[in-house]
Amino acid sequence: MIVSTPAQKKLQGRVVALSVACPVDECNPPECPFHKLRKLPLRDRYEWVKGISEEEALRLLTFHEKCVEEKINGLPSWQQEQSD
Repeated sequence: MIVSTPAQKKLQGRVVALSVACPVDECNPPECPFHKLRKLPLRDRYEWVKGISEEEALRLLTFHEKCVEEKINGLPSWQQEQSD
């Protein structure tokens, strides 16, 4: 993602922040699209985020928002399937 506007910088910053840990419970489940990214050194995560498209960044943030909602309202669907 080529950062050229304040909105794009904010989007990039949100993805980098989520690459550190889940802000809800600090878990890192293998089903999470941030899972492998979180295992990389911070510099590598930042470089990876700089290289993704705005569409991909929005997809990651949408996944995160849905996951947060599921965690607040109960177990995420992927955890419910594992506990059955």
